Amino acid sequence: EYPCSFMMHAAVWPSRRSEVVVQSYNAVLSLAHLLESTDALLALHNDEAHDICQRRLDIARPSLSHLNSVLAGCVAELWLPSSPLPLSPTDPLPEPACPEMGDVVGTLCPSPLHKIVSVRSAPYISLSALPFSSHRWDGTLRTLRQMALTSWHLDEELDWHVSPDPAAAAAAGRGSGLGGPDRAVAHALYLRGVDWHGADVSLFRLPSLYAPWLPHLPFSVVGSARQSRGLKRSAVLLSNSQGAASKLDTILHTATNLRAADAYLHQYRKFGLSDAHLDLSLASLEQVASDYHNL
Repeated sequence: EYPCSFMMHAAVWPSRRSEVVVQSYNAVLSLAHLLESTDALLALHNDEAHDICQRRLDIARPSLSHLNSVLAGCVAELWLPSSPLPLSPTDPLPEPACPEMGDVVGTLCPSPLHKIVSVRSAPYISLSALPFSSHRWDGTLRTLRQMALTSWHLDEELDWHVSPDPAAAAAAGRGSGLGGPDRAVAHALYLRGVDWHGADVSLFRLPSLYAPWLPHLPFSVVGSARQSRGLKRSAVLLSNSQGAASKLDTILHTATNLRAADAYLHQYRKFGLSDAHLDLSLASLEQVASDYHNL
């Protein structure tokens, strides 16, 4: 009914700590349906938020409120008022404004085959350590790019051997999980804090970071002088990249094994969901995973 409107859905990935045995079925059915109808799918991960709370924010036993706070903080960065980075350092900064959904989706999902967007943020600092912390843009952005290259959610324990250099990537093996860097369909960088417009973002402009068939460099930068989470400088990176493939593989592996054993299917049959519908959803999601692996 609204052909000029855009839709972005947020989906919370199944947790390793969950005791719901059919969560892989639920994830396959939900994701297959959403990816058919949405323009972009923002993937959120409770396991990653749990690690961030424990290992970076010094919260020994994170509650659901703590996890929601971490995830909501990243999502909020997407919609807070911001200005695009000027093409020239001498150009004036545009007035901050809330982004349009079409602009966000158009930047992050230029391919209809790749709609899954991940979110990463740096730095994460506990409240007790905040008064003693100081970060520069160059270090923060170098860390954030390495998080994207390795599909890692923490700004620590990074694999710095993974390089965006094409020769090094070819020697190590391309793609997520093979020792090479994750290729992206698009990156969008959100900067908050002091002198954000002076940050050197050239690390994200390397063509080797992106799929070779893209007609132009799918990278955008916006920012604001308003600080976030009490940090003088912080950055959030939204990525549409190969990192989605390994996450999908985990879900598909569990769901496929359950399906082969005909396990728990009676829970769905009694509500009218056929085995054929589940099989179609599995096939659809396997194709999505393959599309990401082949970037």
